[in-house]
Amino acid sequence: MEIKRLRQFRTIVEAGGLVKAAGLLHLTAGALSKSMQDLEAEFGKTLFSRVGRALSPTVDGHRLYRESHRLIEEHQRLLKSFDTTAPSQPATLRIASFEVFTTHVLAQMVEHTLTAYALHVIELSVQDIGPAVLRGESDYGITYAPFPHKGLDFKAVGTSRFGVFARTGVFKRTPFAEIPFAIPVAATPGSTANLLGIDGWPYGRFPRVAHYKLTSLESALALARMGRCAVFLPEFVAAAQNSFAKANCRLSRVSSPRGMPEVAQTVYICQRANTEPSTAGEELSRSLKHAISQR
Repeated sequence: MEIKRLRQFRTIVEAGGLVKAAGLLHLTAGALSKSMQDLEAEFGKTLFSRVGRALSPTVDGHRLYRESHRLIEEHQRLLKSFDTTAPSQPATLRIASFEVFTTHVLAQMVEHTLTAYALHVIELSVQDIGPAVLRGESDYGITYAPFPHKGLDFKAVGTSRFGVFARTGVFKRTPFAEIPFAIPVAATPGSTANLLGIDGWPYGRFPRVAHYKLTSLESALALARMGRCAVFLPEFVAAAQNSFAKANCRLSRVSSPRGMPEVAQTVYICQRANTEPSTAGEELSRSLKHAISQR
């Protein structure tokens, strides 16, 4: 039995039809049909029944689909074990965080000190970072909105100041109460950082015009670069985006409303409790501290 035919069979089932599968496999429908006839001959079973122009797996077809998954995985594992041409891989560092860090800080961290590691980065909601570390899906989490969990330790790396930013020269004469803002949809109930929103804005005390409500910080920054709105964000994010933005798209700080105190949040690295100190953890801490110090 050819593994290639088995993969073709599974593609037909998953694509829901022979013609769609043929397109995905870059085969003609006739060639794929002939391959399935050969597969049926090998098994001595009818694997598909035809209903009009559609193919539907028979009972035996469904069984083959279920049972073949393990065979495909084992085949891949076997090939990988014999791949002696692959270069030696660097040590892997797995990080869980959210967009503020994964999009706007990671490049600086890599440039500063993490070049020796193969990074596996997953982007999660702030509530899910700690659980991912606990489950062993990541070695470390990065956040300024810590959610306590039994079995997690949080190490303070530094403090990030927040501010109101808008495209340079825009809203200079606009009263603060009339400035349109892009604000996050995500809330952070349960965080020890006392954040109602992920951007750290002191809700309730200082109202603002929420002209755009977005999930992505980068979407908010894109609108801010166009001069459409202001954003409230960490200073290191503004510095990071200004480092690559065109001169006429850079962001400058806008005066906060009168009486508003300075907003700052502690940045943490979280890891499983009782984890032994490691070179990777120390280098991650140094690189993160360097990145968030940019202003």
